Amino acid sequence: MIATGALYAMLAQSVRRRRHEIGIRKALGADAGTVMRMILTEAGGIAVLASMLGALVAMVILERLTDVLAFVDRSPSLALLGTAGALVTVILLAAALPARRAAEVEPTAALRES
Repeated sequence: MIATGALYAMLAQSVRRRRHEIGIRKALGADAGTVMRMILTEAGGIAVLASMLGALVAMVILERLTDVLAFVDRSPSLALLGTAGALVTVILLAAALPARRAAEVEPTAALRES
């Protein structure tokens, strides 16, 4: 739960910092759907990268544990897939609200702020 809040805060801050850029994109003709897709695509890329890196680290740790502990199963593929899927889902849900706020940015207000 805390991690989801932290992800949301990070993504919301990223969108706030890019408000000027988003205003320019909207002033040049980008619609709300395009802006939302941009934010969600970037968050999805982070999610996939984090999932792949986490799975790699988990497999290395698991390999080390099987040498020490006899009862550790060597085939955690289902658990890794479930964890990766949950991570991607949480990141995309955490990105949904900042993406929606980014889509509602008024170009004139965003450009005036700088």
